[in-house]
Amino acid sequence: MNVEPRKRKDFFIVKYILFLKNFGVPPLLSSIAFGGLFLSTAAIFYAIRATTVSLGYLCSLSWLAIGPFLIYKARPMVDGLWSDMTKILGKEEVEELQSYESDFYSYRFLFVAVPLAIVACLASILAIASTLKFSSSLSLAYASFFVVSWITLALVGSIGVWGVAQLIRLILAIRRYNLKLDPLSFDRFGGMKFLADFGIKGTAMYSSGALLIPIMIEIATQSGLYREIAQVVVAYSGLYALSVLLSFLVQVFALHIAAVKGRNDILKLTSGQYQKLLADYEKEPSSDIGLRILVLQGLFEETLQMKVYPFDLGIVLKLIGSIALPIVLGTINFWFPWIPMH
Repeated sequence: MNVEPRKRKDFFIVKYILFLKNFGVPPLLSSIAFGGLFLSTAAIFYAIRATTVSLGYLCSLSWLAIGPFLIYKARPMVDGLWSDMTKILGKEEVEELQSYESDFYSYRFLFVAVPLAIVACLASILAIASTLKFSSSLSLAYASFFVVSWITLALVGSIGVWGVAQLIRLILAIRRYNLKLDPLSFDRFGGMKFLADFGIKGTAMYSSGALLIPIMIEIATQSGLYREIAQVVVAYSGLYALSVLLSFLVQVFALHIAAVKGRNDILKLTSGQYQKLLADYEKEPSSDIGLRILVLQGLFEETLQMKVYPFDLGIVLKLIGSIALPIVLGTINFWFPWIPMH
């Protein structure tokens, strides 16, 4: 059973990638070129000694080389989700859930992006104003580039935050329905492994935004004006990491609850059928009823062994690693100030 994805408007960054794809440019290369434009501009400012380009700034800009590609990859992931969803839900129920797809592609992500961009730009302007004199057009050009790069980071990064929020809403909504789980499915998760994989990929895309953390640390530590709030920035970096883990855990436990409910429904149905067949066999023993009893016993055992948690230790370690690396890069200068970062 196929369910067609609904019509939607692509994000600006996806339109850019699709435009170049029409000319034979691979999406990943388009994404790298987008980030490379910012990185090369920063390198030019560094080469002409307009400013000292820090490691944290370069780490943050490097995210623009992968962020657009991740958003582009989310597109076919969402499109392919609905046909798989018909394995565990009816077509009408899947079509009801497609409203979350419309929310994902809406421009309401600006509710996240605009405040983030305003705060980041104000902090950036104040920070560089204390270290740069705007007497030269070169200094003004660098300050303008710095602000533009932050606005771009905020816009692109917020799409991922918004997308994960809609993903969590979708998985939480699934619990309201009676799922048609298959305890004999090869994925050992009642046929819901595709949904678990979708959620894990979404969280991994969200965690890539941790590359923005190093520049926030440097804004707090490079300027005397912000040095006293460095601890606050470090704390917020930790809160971001916790938010990624929380988004992962919410999905895991929502799927766990759905799997337990679906498994219990199957066990209850199988137990009722077993008791009925057993009563029939006692009244009139036959090989046909006996065979059906054995089949139900096997199904009952398989259902009991069905997994109710959709992850393993390897997935958790990868997720933690994707968050920890940028935080280590961002905070290393705070904890070990004698290490050169420029």
